[in-house]
Amino acid sequence: MQSLNFALELFKKSGVPFKLSGEESTERELKVTRLVVNKEHVLKGHVQTYLKIIESLEKKKQKGRSSLVILFDGYDKDIRKMYDVPEIKSWVQKIVKNKPHLFYFLVNANDNYVHDLALCMVTPFTNIVPKALQDYIKTSSDLVLSGADVTPAIRKVTESAFMYAKKLKHSPEDLMDLCMTLLDNMSYEQHLKESKQRLQDA
Repeated sequence: MQSLNFALELFKKSGVPFKLSGEESTERELKVTRLVVNKEHVLKGHVQTYLKIIESLEKKKQKGRSSLVILFDGYDKDIRKMYDVPEIKSWVQKIVKNKPHLFYFLVNANDNYVHDLALCMVTPFTNIVPKALQDYIKTSSDLVLSGADVTPAIRKVTESAFMYAKKLKHSPEDLMDLCMTLLDNMSYEQHLKESKQRLQDA
C-alpha cells in the first residue's frame, strides 16, 4: 500500500491525472540489451562506452523501457552482493549520475537484481555515526543498507524513472505500472517496515 501511496504522490507532484481502473496492461515483447562491463573499466570508473549504449536505448523512446541488463564481467565467483563491492557501487553511482533515469531501462534479471543495483546508490551518513561504528559500517551493510537509509535512494531512482517516462509521454497506466514494478523490485515496502520496526525498537 505504501508503494501505491508513493506512486500516487509522484502523479500528484508531476501533475499527471490518474484514476485506478480494472484494465489489464498488455504484455510487450522486448529485446533485452546485455551491457557487459569489463572489470578493468569498473576499477577505473570508466563509463563512457556504456553511456553510448544507454543513449542508443534512449533513441528507442518508449520501446527502451525494461530492456537493459548490466552485468559485471570478472565478478562471477564473487559471492558478495553488488552493493557490497566498493568499485561496483562506485561505478553504478557514476553511471546514474550521468543517467539519473537509468532504472527506467532496467529489467529485473532475477529476484534481487534491480534491488541490489538500487542499493548501490545508498551512501552512509558517516558524520552522524559515532567514530567507533564507522569501521564496522564499512564491513557490514546492515546499518547502512536497511531502513531509512535505503528508502530515499529507492524513491529518488523511481522518481527519476517516472519523470523520464512522463517526458516520453507514457500513459498514466504505464506510469503507474512502471512505479509499482520498480518499487516492488526494490522491496520498498519491506525496507519501510524494517525502518519502522527499528524506530520502535530504539
